[in-house]
Amino acid sequence: MFRVYGTLIETAAAGVFIVPVFALGNKLLFRSRRHTAYYVLFGLYLAAVCGLVGFPNLLTLRFSPNVNWIPLRYMINDLRNAGLNVLLFLPFGVMLPMLWPVFRSGKRTVWAGLAASGIIETAQLFTHRATDVDDLITNTLGAVMGYWLAKLVTKGFSRYAVRESSPRDLAAICIAVVLIMFFLQPFVSNALWELVL
Repeated sequence: MFRVYGTLIETAAAGVFIVPVFALGNKLLFRSRRHTAYYVLFGLYLAAVCGLVGFPNLLTLRFSPNVNWIPLRYMINDLRNAGLNVLLFLPFGVMLPMLWPVFRSGKRTVWAGLAASGIIETAQLFTHRATDVDDLITNTLGAVMGYWLAKLVTKGFSRYAVRESSPRDLAAICIAVVLIMFFLQPFVSNALWELVL
């Protein structure tokens, strides 16, 4: 329960910056209030993922490699963690094709899930967390399952999907969230933790 509570605080701290930055982005880049609302939701999801996985930030950055390159080495003994990793990336697989038509191809969503997970695992080299090939596998599996769930529920993305979203917007969102989580969020997060403890 503490982990969920902590993630809410970390996400709220990021939201302090994500909401105004994306509102400004609406004027400069997105040009659609509807898109901006969805993009804020996606940005908050990415911030929550970063908070859960222990994404490095300016205050905690340190090179501390702890790497497992052997697939399934720990997964069998820790099925709960494997299941949580799948669930963590399920929304990624749902949101990506719903927001950006270019990801309505399953192959592109798989590659995006693999790339996002790879970035997270590489970033964990600079934290106290382990970089694990099993996490790469389970996160990607979660993105694939999310993609098929979205495709099934929306009847092949013909309903409930956002039209005319630019892949450029996705790049802007990801860069903004990473910069916010690395440079700004830790300071607000520390202040929020002091308030609640």
